[in-house]
Amino acid sequence: MRYLVIFIALGISFSTLAQRGDELLVYAVKGKVTAIQNNQETPVKVGKVLKPGTSIRTEKDARVTLVCRQGKPLLLNKEGVYPISRWRDSCRNTPGSVTSNYFQYVWTEMYKRSDDYKDDLDKNNNLAVVRGEDDKYADYPEGMTIVEFPPGMDTVNYTGVDLPLSWISYDYNGKYQFRIYTSKDRKLVFKDSIHANEIFVSRFSKKLKQGVSYAWTISAHANTGVIRRRILHYVSPEKRDAYIASISDAGELEEDSAAKYFRIAYLLEKKHYLAEAYSYYKKAAESDPEMPLYFDRLSAMRYEYRLFA
Repeated sequence: MRYLVIFIALGISFSTLAQRGDELLVYAVKGKVTAIQNNQETPVKVGKVLKPGTSIRTEKDARVTLVCRQGKPLLLNKEGVYPISRWRDSCRNTPGSVTSNYFQYVWTEMYKRSDDYKDDLDKNNNLAVVRGEDDKYADYPEGMTIVEFPPGMDTVNYTGVDLPLSWISYDYNGKYQFRIYTSKDRKLVFKDSIHANEIFVSRFSKKLKQGVSYAWTISAHANTGVIRRRILHYVSPEKRDAYIASISDAGELEEDSAAKYFRIAYLLEKKHYLAEAYSYYKKAAESDPEMPLYFDRLSAMRYEYRLFA
């Protein structure tokens, strides 16, 4: 029997915590930058949440990138003392852009891992756990094999860097029938019977052609049901490299190497370059092993897509 675990913050919801409009999060720092609050001055560090009433002191040649919870990054590169309230109107942002979505993600994820978040939870009681039966499979016929896929497996851009196409099947230990065919004219390219819940592209990569899109399916037995096909685009390394070059420059924003690698990884993942995204997540975690977000996302990629190289 499967259970759904729901976490509820007593007295304060996470959405409330994560959407306080006057708070700024420190994304990157170069040089000497301190935060002044309640007559106390402390060095700022990446992931620090600056609360209302805080001022920032920047020394000569210092630069700091701040992020509004709305997803807008702000650069401060002038010497002086600045109350964060001065950016209240500057945080207005056009929602829906890739940049906005990325920095909203960073704000939320870094905040969840910050001491400020933990302190807020402590002030408003701890998390309660409510258990309830997960009935997402209630409508499936008795005896049907349930197959699920990681969200990013719907579409994958393959560039010659090996990675597994994977899925999850509960309560089934038999063989799977894997088939891949051209997406346009549905010409069968490769098929195989396998025991594992994954198959590496290198198994059939010699049968693929750059610039061609393919569809792949799996089935377990007659009770698998209809499994929607997944798409595999064989993209040239040149096209991939051109995309990476287009997202590498952060413009005027201050950004250390770890933050840059993580941003590129996030955008690559959203663009369906899973193997390349994993590589950049590894670079981010190795460049700043003290940043929990980088390690957590790397671990999640390993678990979700079975990428361990």
